[in-house]
Amino acid sequence: MPLLTELDFLEEFISTDYENQFTKADWLKSPFESNLWVYNFDFKKNKELDWNIHLYDGSQLTDENNHQLLISLKHWLIASTDRNVGSAVAGADHTRSFFTRYL
Repeated sequence: MPLLTELDFLEEFISTDYENQFTKADWLKSPFESNLWVYNFDFKKNKELDWNIHLYDGSQLTDENNHQLLISLKHWLIASTDRNVGSAVAGADHTRSFFTRYL
C-alpha cells in the first residue's frame, strides 16, 4: 500500500506479520499454542500458567468457540511484557512486574 511521504513511518506497522507477532518471549518456555504455558523470569523453578479456565458462560477458555479470545489474550500478555512496545525500561524485574500485573 503506497503511503504519502509524511506517513512513511507507518510502513513498518502496515507490513508487519501480525499473525506471528508476539508469539515468543524470553520468559516463555513452552510453545505459544500450548494451553499450559511454562514460564520463568529468573526464578529458581519454572512456573505454569494454565489457560484452561472456566468462563462465566460455563465454557472453557480453551474451547474452540473461545479460540479468538484465547489467542488474543496470549498475544496481549506477550506484548505487555515486550520491551519494544511502549516502554523504555528494560530488565527482568520490569518484565516480571508487567506479567504479574496483567495476569
